[in-house]
Amino acid sequence: YAETIGMYVEELEREASKLDESQQLDFEPLRASLKRLNKAAESYEVVLKELPEANASTLVARKDSLHALNKLLYRSERTLSYTAGLPKREWYKHLVYAPGFYTGYGVKTLPGIREGLEQNALDEVLTFLSVVSSSLGDLSDQIESAETALSHLLQ
Repeated sequence: YAETIGMYVEELEREASKLDESQQLDFEPLRASLKRLNKAAESYEVVLKELPEANASTLVARKDSLHALNKLLYRSERTLSYTAGLPKREWYKHLVYAPGFYTGYGVKTLPGIREGLEQNALDEVLTFLSVVSSSLGDLSDQIESAETALSHLLQ
């Protein structure tokens, strides 16, 4: 997922590079959040590979810990929602995928940033660069917590 989001960011950076010099945008916070997300995901994957070797009876005996881990995992997607919603459609909250405002049901990736660029609404772009960076940081927190929970579960 982090790699896919990284591809979307690269697309947006190419689009933003077409702006004139006075409108250049700083994507570094977003890239830093993605780097952290990649690192968290890789660390989680290392621990997850130990799961097939785990003793099933140990996992069952630690059902509260397993429940806590599952809760972290299923709630992780919620970190990618924005309570205020997307511009011009406040009812849609997801920061990574949304039907485009001008495309009907055609999907837009990182819509707050992408549509801001397409509409030359740089205030929206700046807002959503920050919001998406923060949300990716929150997702990293969730994954890091899940890694810790899984590590404890497997001990």
